Amino acid sequence: MLNKYDKIISKIEEMSISAQPRRCLRNHSSSCSLCLDKCPVKAISIDSSEETRSTPRVDFRLCNRCGICAALCPTEVFKITDITDEKILLYIEMLSDYTSALAFGCSYQAERQEMVNSVPVITLPCLGRLNEAMLLAPATRGISTAWINSSSCEECPNQALSLIKRTVRTSQELLEIFQSQSKIFLGPEPPKAVKKRRPFRKKLPPLADFEPFSRRGFFENIRKSVVEVGVLLVEGELAPFLREPELPRAEYHLPGGRRSLLDLLKKLKKPDPSEVAIGDFPFLSLKISESCSGCESCVYYCPTKALTKVRLSEETAGLQFSISRCTKCDLCRELCPEKAIHYREFFNPDVLLSERKEPLISFGSYTCKRCKSEFLSSEPANLCRYCRKKQAIFGS
Repeated sequence: MLNKYDKIISKIEEMSISAQPRRCLRNHSSSCSLCLDKCPVKAISIDSSEETRSTPRVDFRLCNRCGICAALCPTEVFKITDITDEKILLYIEMLSDYTSALAFGCSYQAERQEMVNSVPVITLPCLGRLNEAMLLAPATRGISTAWINSSSCEECPNQALSLIKRTVRTSQELLEIFQSQSKIFLGPEPPKAVKKRRPFRKKLPPLADFEPFSRRGFFENIRKSVVEVGVLLVEGELAPFLREPELPRAEYHLPGGRRSLLDLLKKLKKPDPSEVAIGDFPFLSLKISESCSGCESCVYYCPTKALTKVRLSEETAGLQFSISRCTKCDLCRELCPEKAIHYREFFNPDVLLSERKEPLISFGSYTCKRCKSEFLSSEPANLCRYCRKKQAIFGS
């Protein structure tokens, strides 16, 4: 009996990263392969069995816990379960009580003692784990300088430097758009704002040992973690032994990183109202051409509900879009049968911050006489497109 429990506990301990295939875009025939292409140790593979619809699977024996997949995935299929994003943000909040500058480094640098002693250092398994929320958080807490120490990135087998550069660039651009004076530096040498500082003497726990909870909160967090990991264990690794496999269902979900980013941006100054180029920002602005048939495929499949249907009047309805919920997954454009969805080159930061939904296109709203479902059409019709197809194939 004890041996059985030991095996379960060891399995939970090694699952410092979890995968939730139901959120994967490949459930809807997407060609997305970000996690496959960027995993440095090829620990992610595609399970092509009929039951899983070609969704990703993590080989924990190969996984080095770098977190790159978690940083890249637009639908949060992958999630770090030991040093969570929330824990990192709370650690930054704690550091803001003691310093106006900090650094991010990797565990490889820590092992080689390539850290500075003038500012506190947040040590991650890999700097590829960083996202925009983590880099904006210091600015919202009064920290004026954040340095990302890339001294080991060139020789690192994770090859995450290009990803890190993009994340730093978009984060700094967001700070400038929202009129923050804080700066983010990336390089092998510390910036002057870090070099000139006296040694940081305050004894603080490293990120891995940091517990941002009271005694009661600590045990409550442990309870929640055990339940969450247990559910992941049952739904993932142990599922084949406990029940018949099911077809993964689509899951509508706004990633935690996006929610954190929006909350942090609201703490900065009001942005300049002028439009800004989309560039590498982790969201898109859409427009829909007149070739749209109103099939609503984009609304049904959008994993974050960035695209939704809205009632305009008793006789009309349309599609609307929220840029704040868009994670740049490209699924809508991939699946659109009429190729009617196009990307705008610019966006309004005010719209991003307000989280309001903008109208895209309107149609007449009708009720199908056969299936009784409501559908959109640019011309009067008695049957929805699906019932019309059935009629064409099987007759009346």
